[in-house]
Amino acid sequence: GVKFLGDIPIYVGGNSADVWANRELFEMENVSGVPPDAFSDDGQLWGSPLFDWAAQKKSGFVWWRRRIERLLELHDMVRIDHFRAFAGYWSVPADSETAKSGKWRQGPGEAFFDALKDVLPASKLVAEDLGIITDDVNSLRAHIGAPGMVVLQFAFGGGGNGNTHLPHNYEVNSVVYTGTHDNETTLGWYRGQPEEVKKYVSQYLDDGAGSLTKTKPLEEKDATRRLMGLAMQCASRTAIVPAQDLLLLTNDEGRMNTPGVAVGNWAYRVDGGVDALRKASVDWMAETLPLYRRGKPRPKPDDLLTPYESPKEVSDDKTEKKSSNEKSGNGWLSRLFGLGK
Repeated sequence: GVKFLGDIPIYVGGNSADVWANRELFEMENVSGVPPDAFSDDGQLWGSPLFDWAAQKKSGFVWWRRRIERLLELHDMVRIDHFRAFAGYWSVPADSETAKSGKWRQGPGEAFFDALKDVLPASKLVAEDLGIITDDVNSLRAHIGAPGMVVLQFAFGGGGNGNTHLPHNYEVNSVVYTGTHDNETTLGWYRGQPEEVKKYVSQYLDDGAGSLTKTKPLEEKDATRRLMGLAMQCASRTAIVPAQDLLLLTNDEGRMNTPGVAVGNWAYRVDGGVDALRKASVDWMAETLPLYRRGKPRPKPDDLLTPYESPKEVSDDKTEKKSSNEKSGNGWLSRLFGLGK
């Protein structure tokens, strides 16, 4: 069936009711941000008040408990934004003009998730672990067993073989995105890449066949379709493809959000609704989802043939049941995209 994945920003606004009704749980003298990096000499000054983690812990993290309980009334699962701050976060004095003057401070770590595991088990959590990720962040995610995130658009621009976004480095306990709400559309991203990156994408999709110098870049729409297929093909337990990619949209047609830009965001709507999605992607989904066993439960070990079994040795009941399920087309993807008969 369908599950809804909600999103929970780690911080809340300084003028929000949350902060003003619970002043004792926040630090008003320090605000959030991230340090300078290759993309910003000044870092990013977000300006949201930080949590007083000592006070939060003393209260039993009750404010967080209520927040999560409410979100799970609306959604089946939650993605926690800026997960790395639970291990360590960037703290900037509130009167600073840039994030340069900040410093790293230790987050609540395992104690936070251990205290809330009854309301937020790993099965209901996705950790947004993008950005500056250190060993303590990876250890924390491993402790709670939550899947992290990988993004195909981050795979081909550098980082060598150690780039965690390259599909051959994925672990099963992860969620792969072609792109997130903060990224370009995949077609728009590919269009803007230099020739060398486009060739690398083509070579990677062809499993290294041919030399990079002789490889020709793929056509934009073909590259988009094949990158969506790569997301379905990889080891990640969950694959997410935005509607804009299914519809093969450019940035001008479908980009959702541009980080750091205050206007012109969150205006995208699917033109034509489900009918447009069905028309644009039904053939691709009908071929790709069954190929990579997406959209239906993976077979249990008992349902797979061992090297010592032959099809004739499988019971007739099991064979009949499998045939019945395959013909029914009763899954939600079948109903949504008209894949059933």
